[in-house]
Amino acid sequence: MSNPFAYMRLFTHILAHSSFDHLKGKMMYLLLVGPSVEHEFGSTALIQIFGLVAFSSALVHILIGKPYTHQLGASGAVFSIILLNSLISATASTVPLSFVITALMWIGDEMWKLLFSSDNVSHHAHLTGAFIGTAMGVFIHRKKAVVRANKIASRWFQSSRKKQK
Repeated sequence: MSNPFAYMRLFTHILAHSSFDHLKGKMMYLLLVGPSVEHEFGSTALIQIFGLVAFSSALVHILIGKPYTHQLGASGAVFSIILLNSLISATASTVPLSFVITALMWIGDEMWKLLFSSDNVSHHAHLTGAFIGTAMGVFIHRKKAVVRANKIASRWFQSSRKKQK
């Protein structure tokens, strides 16, 4: 790609949609599950996840997408927040049943469509978003668990030192 602006498309393709109905559908999902995901994981993490999904799904599209096709829409980002939403109640040692059911239904359906459908939908973008959303949800929960454990340990250490004095 000789045009430096072409590299921006690796991220900005999620802003373009094929029709108003396409945009409206993605916005509905974002408005339904986005606020709870943003509350749990934070705005900054959500923006980072969207950027990672946009870039990763663009690379996957370049590598395995159908030739002479375009990738449009925020489907990968929407899939990531759907999976993130089902991970809200996860802890460092548990996986919520809602996540298992959501993953089986959504990922199973997308795998089926990827393998057997002849539509022009970027099912690999959906799967990329689902994978990144899941991985980031687990990563953020583990990071929060370490922070909580450190706070508890710090308080315990401080209180035990006060008792010794």
